[in-house]
Amino acid sequence: MNDISSSFIATLTRSLGNRHLDFHEKFTFIKDQNKHKITYLSAGVCIPIFYDAGQFYIQLIKRSLKVSQPGDLSFPGGMLSPVKDNLLECFISWGIIPIIRRNKHLFLNHYDSKVRRIIKLLLASALREAWEEIGMNPCRLIYLGPLPTYTLKMFRRVIFPSVCFLQKQSEYRLNDEVDRIINIPLTLFFDEGSYFRLAVEMPGRGEQGEEFPCLLFRERNGTQEHILWGATFFLIMNLLEIVYDLKIPPIPASRTIKKTLLADYHHS
Repeated sequence: MNDISSSFIATLTRSLGNRHLDFHEKFTFIKDQNKHKITYLSAGVCIPIFYDAGQFYIQLIKRSLKVSQPGDLSFPGGMLSPVKDNLLECFISWGIIPIIRRNKHLFLNHYDSKVRRIIKLLLASALREAWEEIGMNPCRLIYLGPLPTYTLKMFRRVIFPSVCFLQKQSEYRLNDEVDRIINIPLTLFFDEGSYFRLAVEMPGRGEQGEEFPCLLFRERNGTQEHILWGATFFLIMNLLEIVYDLKIPPIPASRTIKKTLLADYHHS
């Protein structure tokens, strides 16, 4: 690993470690809701960052037409599976999966034992899903720390994000939930010209359209554009605000993109 990557890992690890973490509060809330027959779900997601040819990238997946929110960019991840993920959490704790012990800057002991276990459990969930969706090798990852949770507005679901550094993996195995992998340069988020407003409409549901901030990513060959919005966008912006104090810039109304969602957008 080069000095640039080592410095980056140290900076992100320390920045994430200095934040208040709400994992225990949200995990307890979900358990209480489920006790009262109100179904809430916990989702672990992996936020992979890697370094290549002088740049840092955030790695995303583009969702296939076979799942809900088709065509959207998201992180590998999914719902907690208690049996599988409890076993994987043991592998992480014992160092069989060395994702935590390989980061000498990581210090989890300032969290109490209950919080540490929830962190590792949701990390296990994210790693399992990343392996199932794209064949991401957990032994190629270095854990940088947890981000505060994100509660989805359209679902009773809470996202528990795990930020990881990926020692570049050249080959992937995509399942039918994933159309392709998208790598967005981190520098794009520091370019105000990349930010737009996204006007979202869903015909036939009688709902007023809403506007959201988003980021437009054009691939180098210019043949494809990708819109980053929603929970994935806000998780990245939260990470960049924590580490670099970067905030979403003012976006004029003239920089508006229209997006029409399919009627079954929320259903697989």
